[in-house]
Amino acid sequence: HVVNSCKEYLGVDPKEEYTPETVAIVLNLQSIFSIKIYKYSTHFGKRSIIHANNLPNIKHALISSSYTSPKLHSVWKYVIQEIKDKSSSTYTQSLANFLDEIFTLNQKEKIMGFQILQSLIPLVNTAHLQYFYTQNFLNTLTSALIRKDHPLKNIAKDILSLLVKTIRHDSTASLACISAFEGPPHGLAGFDKKTKTKTIETLLSVLTPDSVDIYIKDLINRYLNVKTTNIATSTETQTEKAMVEEGGENEQNEDNEFTSTQVTSYRMWIIE
Repeated sequence: HVVNSCKEYLGVDPKEEYTPETVAIVLNLQSIFSIKIYKYSTHFGKRSIIHANNLPNIKHALISSSYTSPKLHSVWKYVIQEIKDKSSSTYTQSLANFLDEIFTLNQKEKIMGFQILQSLIPLVNTAHLQYFYTQNFLNTLTSALIRKDHPLKNIAKDILSLLVKTIRHDSTASLACISAFEGPPHGLAGFDKKTKTKTIETLLSVLTPDSVDIYIKDLINRYLNVKTTNIATSTETQTEKAMVEEGGENEQNEDNEFTSTQVTSYRMWIIE
């Protein structure tokens, strides 16, 4: 009877008519009554509405849930529970891609993105956390940490603290985080020094001998193969761009490449 009463809502075009509340209803119907959404709507394929193939249809509704900022909308309680229950890298990657887009939007959406991660990080398999280390997430995080007066600084620090606390007992996850945060293609060389944190230092201290070996070999490879054209693709460049847009300074040249002096500095950082 409950499902029949909801049929008129299930069949509408989700891109046009779904709201955060509609998404919450559908997720509850999936969870409680095990409904197959594709049987009620031609707009969805098989599997959950937050599957990678279906998520684009509800993306607008989820983004619009930021209207409750700074409080996280209740729909995310059900989305996060679905991610936890599925325990699948496919679903985690799908949400990570969505969040990457969130971090290109306005401040209230970025706050929402950080709040979603605060709820997800303790629940997701630590091996899957690396999917969230996307370019736009790292840009937003590092920009917030570097600038003293950044409006997202406090929540960025909270995210970083929670992440380190969650993965510090997992050497593989710690190595993945180190590589993403300070290495190419989106990392920030000298992450700890520039953000005034002990993130990398803390994670390095928990690495197993095998993980340390992998880390050292990666550093050597980066030292030997670094060029002006490939450093410029890192998050260091992207973060500097973001800081310029927000009133910071940019040290790049007009060709968007790092100078030989900066390459030398990068190699000195690796040695240190």
